[in-house]
Amino acid sequence: MNCIKCGKPVLMNDYCSQCGLKQDYIKKAYNTSNWYYNHGLDKAMVRDLTGAMEDLKTALKYNKKNTQARNLLGLIYCEMGEVVSALGEWVISKHFQSEDNIADKYIRDIQNNPSRLETVNQIIKKYNQTLSYAMQGSEDLALIQLKKVLNLSPNFVNGHLLLALLYMQNNEHEKAKKALKKVLKIDRNNTLAIKYMKELGEREIYGVRENVKREDTRDNKKADKRESLRRDVIVPSPTYEDNSSSRKHGFVYLIVGILIGAVAAFCLFIPNMQNNAGSKYDKLKAEYNDEVSRKNQTISSLEEDNKALNTQVDQLQKELAQYTGDTGTGNMYENLLMACKLYLEDDKVEAAKKIAEVDVDNIDIAVARELYEKISEDCNGAAASSLYQEGYELYSAYKYEESIPVLLNAYEIDPTNVDALYFLARAYHRVNDLEKAKETYQKVIDQFPDSQRATKAKGYLGGIS
Repeated sequence: MNCIKCGKPVLMNDYCSQCGLKQDYIKKAYNTSNWYYNHGLDKAMVRDLTGAMEDLKTALKYNKKNTQARNLLGLIYCEMGEVVSALGEWVISKHFQSEDNIADKYIRDIQNNPSRLETVNQIIKKYNQTLSYAMQGSEDLALIQLKKVLNLSPNFVNGHLLLALLYMQNNEHEKAKKALKKVLKIDRNNTLAIKYMKELGEREIYGVRENVKREDTRDNKKADKRESLRRDVIVPSPTYEDNSSSRKHGFVYLIVGILIGAVAAFCLFIPNMQNNAGSKYDKLKAEYNDEVSRKNQTISSLEEDNKALNTQVDQLQKELAQYTGDTGTGNMYENLLMACKLYLEDDKVEAAKKIAEVDVDNIDIAVARELYEKISEDCNGAAASSLYQEGYELYSAYKYEESIPVLLNAYEIDPTNVDALYFLARAYHRVNDLEKAKETYQKVIDQFPDSQRATKAKGYLGGIS
């Protein structure tokens, strides 16, 4: 029986003879990884991309060679507009499973569309510029730049979220809701989108309720006023008689009744109006105080959210600055992408040259570091051998000046190649660049003291001195 993890023989006690792991533990870890993959697949099928990403990353923690989980994670990254991360996952997947891997198709799709990588680079630069405008308070410029980004990548979730935030800051709530609905259409359980929608929804619901309440109050008070007038005004019914005296007395009674009704209305209705006005004032004052209190709470909450978002923007700006070389470390991610492109085109010599320009110590993204190590491992040996052979042929053809840069590249890619370093020293010697010749002879002696090339280098170095 061979080990599931490394393929070495398993001992009688069920432990691997090479890695020392118990097979039951490995099986349990792999089964757990498959469970999280299936769970993530179910979420992805209902467009819960955020939940699916969390489950797939957990699956890869239990089994980094789970290529199905890694390929699906790459597809989710691509769906959300993060093509670089998707490409990194597929290259790693191909490293773990070189045959019958659907990641080959995904990589070929990008390889057959060379403008795609350039588009990705433009998206990163424009999004970085958008963040810069937003930090400077130039919302109009940020909106213009961000719309260009979303035209290039309509499914860029982070771009839509930033667009909604800018609209919310400008009190354009309908446009903000439209942007958030696009996010939820792509990723139905996106945490930030739900949070922003909840904030917009609470404000709108509260405004409707408050208006209805005020309208009801006004209608009720008008009805009460009409009822009070109807009750308080007393109009006596005249009695009609045939004689003129009766008509005169009836008319007098009518006038007196009207006067009594007017006085009663004044005495009863005016105090009631004053009481109603005072009650209405107290009620409006209480509502106003409640409104101010709620607004203050909302402002405080938004200020905290804004502070947290500014911190997040600063972090994103620092991370994205690495893509454009603004951190002082050079365009290392751009060089890494170019090396990846050359690697996919099977130009290992140029890929090795490009990967040599990447400062691996400053790469702080795990996927990018794995991609760097994979390309370096596959390309450096073949590239160094090819360059050495080309430089040696130039040297043998007495083309010493032309051979120098080629041999130098061969040595820089593979510092263990003593022949490349030795003939580089000889080429310097041939063109009478004695300082570099002495320096390079000394490197041969110091780095390869037991080799035949070191013995010859000592003889030539003694002749120069």
